[in-house]
Amino acid sequence: MNDDLDASAHETYADWDASYVLGALSPSDRRAYERHLAGCSVCHDAVAELAGMPGLLGALSRAEAEELLEE
Repeated sequence: MNDDLDASAHETYADWDASYVLGALSPSDRRAYERHLAGCSVCHDAVAELAGMPGLLGALSRAEAEELLEE
């Protein structure tokens, strides 16, 4: 995280990475998060780690996904 960003700003967005990657944020929240990502290496790295998740999830059938929930 850049030194010019305070910790409270990061805490606001710390749990938004998965929602962002999965496209679940509202348009205004998405824009706010993208502004935050531009200066926060921690959140940027978290998004990078999750970037392949939509493709992996899309490769599962509904039955396979439900089986994962049962485990």
